[in-house]
Amino acid sequence: MGLSKTIWSKPAEYLSQCRPQAPVMFFAPGILHDTARRFIDGFPGLVSYAVSANPQDVVIENLAAAGLRGFDVTSRAEMLLIRRLAPEAAIHCATPIRRRSEIAAAVALGLRSYTVDNASDLTRLIDLVPARGAGISVRVRVPQPGAVADAGLGFSGSPDLAAELLGRIATAGFAPSLTCQPDARSTDPTVWETHIRTAAEIAGAADVTLARLNLCGTFPADRLNGSDRDTDTSFGRIDKAAAVFGASRPVLVCNPGGAMVADSFTLAARAPTVVDDRPLPAPDGAFLAAQIPLRAGASRQSVERLPGANGDYVLFRGMGAGPASTTACGGPYGDTGIETVLSMG
Repeated sequence: MGLSKTIWSKPAEYLSQCRPQAPVMFFAPGILHDTARRFIDGFPGLVSYAVSANPQDVVIENLAAAGLRGFDVTSRAEMLLIRRLAPEAAIHCATPIRRRSEIAAAVALGLRSYTVDNASDLTRLIDLVPARGAGISVRVRVPQPGAVADAGLGFSGSPDLAAELLGRIATAGFAPSLTCQPDARSTDPTVWETHIRTAAEIAGAADVTLARLNLCGTFPADRLNGSDRDTDTSFGRIDKAAAVFGASRPVLVCNPGGAMVADSFTLAARAPTVVDDRPLPAPDGAFLAAQIPLRAGASRQSVERLPGANGDYVLFRGMGAGPASTTACGGPYGDTGIETVLSMG
């Protein structure tokens, strides 16, 4: 999707003047900048953006301009993207790299931060990555009472295995770190304390001093279920909980994706027109756009029955992350581009 050169005050201004038939994505750089600064200034540690949440150039460029200096990547393509758009930024491999060719590419691009969750992956990294100045983080799965979903489902490492791997990492000369994934929607108010305390116990069992503790995304950006959490309050709780490490407190890291970028994008789609109480077919592009945020069970009928939207535009806010952010206006329906706005007003 290409970024427009015209800057509109808000989506309503563009929609009233241009009356587009295809879906339109609106981007507010100011919102993204403010969100980035809130994380950078408030989180008690390092902030790194999860590139897979929305890898568009305009997002990376604006985050770098806001002062973000770290990016979490999951593929060689994302590594190259960050090296092109933010060449001085630190790049972290957020997921285990299992192909030797990709490890070699990461080393060639100067990456110093890697992730593992099993012994074979660690052996491969030790063989191929120069230890000097490099760190390896072990992903550990921590039980989460009150979780809406098991956010650490992809993390295969148990606390016992994590302790074993940390010992190997330190012995091989790498900086040892831990990565855990609290469920941002958990109903348990002590979810961060639980993960941080568990990390301290694992480090103690391994008899190592952690260089970093990565709490992953941690922060919610949920337009369906909402959340009682206040991000700024969460920063304080995380900072306080880390006192369990005492003088050996590691550098705390978070890598928000959706929480960073979601609110800076809004998707507009033309609603169907009703004639004699009978809805006319919606343009295919509009149906596609409206279907995405409705999630499971969406149908053409559900879109046609949106109340009070007879031939008007329906705006879906918080659309900056996930597949909707990069495919809603593309595919067989054409690329409508991104319109820039000062606010979502």
